[in-house]
Amino acid sequence: MSILRSFATVVSAIVLIVILAACATDSPSGQADRQDKAAALSVITLHMPRDLWEQTSTGAGHKPIENPQRLTDEPNGMATVELTGAQLVEYLQMLDFNAHGGFMAQDKELAATVYDTLASALDGMQAPPAPGAPTPQVTIDAVAVPQDPAPPK
Repeated sequence: MSILRSFATVVSAIVLIVILAACATDSPSGQADRQDKAAALSVITLHMPRDLWEQTSTGAGHKPIENPQRLTDEPNGMATVELTGAQLVEYLQMLDFNAHGGFMAQDKELAATVYDTLASALDGMQAPPAPGAPTPQVTIDAVAVPQDPAPPK
């Protein structure tokens, strides 16, 4: 009986390790530095397609980014989204999980596109900004977002 109990314990441990590995996020290098830079910003302005914001501002395992500082619709389906530094950290974490995450990740391609654009902008940004510097702005062009393939005819 103790052999069966030991076997069950080993199998349970292996299953737990596999589940935890599947949930892990394989963050790209520099993620912690980007979060530090984001946290040092008082505010950042994003210009992006409204539907892209709606799809990427929620995600499995993360609370949605609610109540941005400002969310304004622009012509042609674009939106201006103003986030605090703390909200940008949360958004980066959500994008990272969905772009590089485990089995519960959502909209991987969209999240990766937005993450890569924000990562590139943050990597080139001074944080905190110099006194009197304008609010950082990042544009995520709809052309850069992968489109769903056309349905077969």
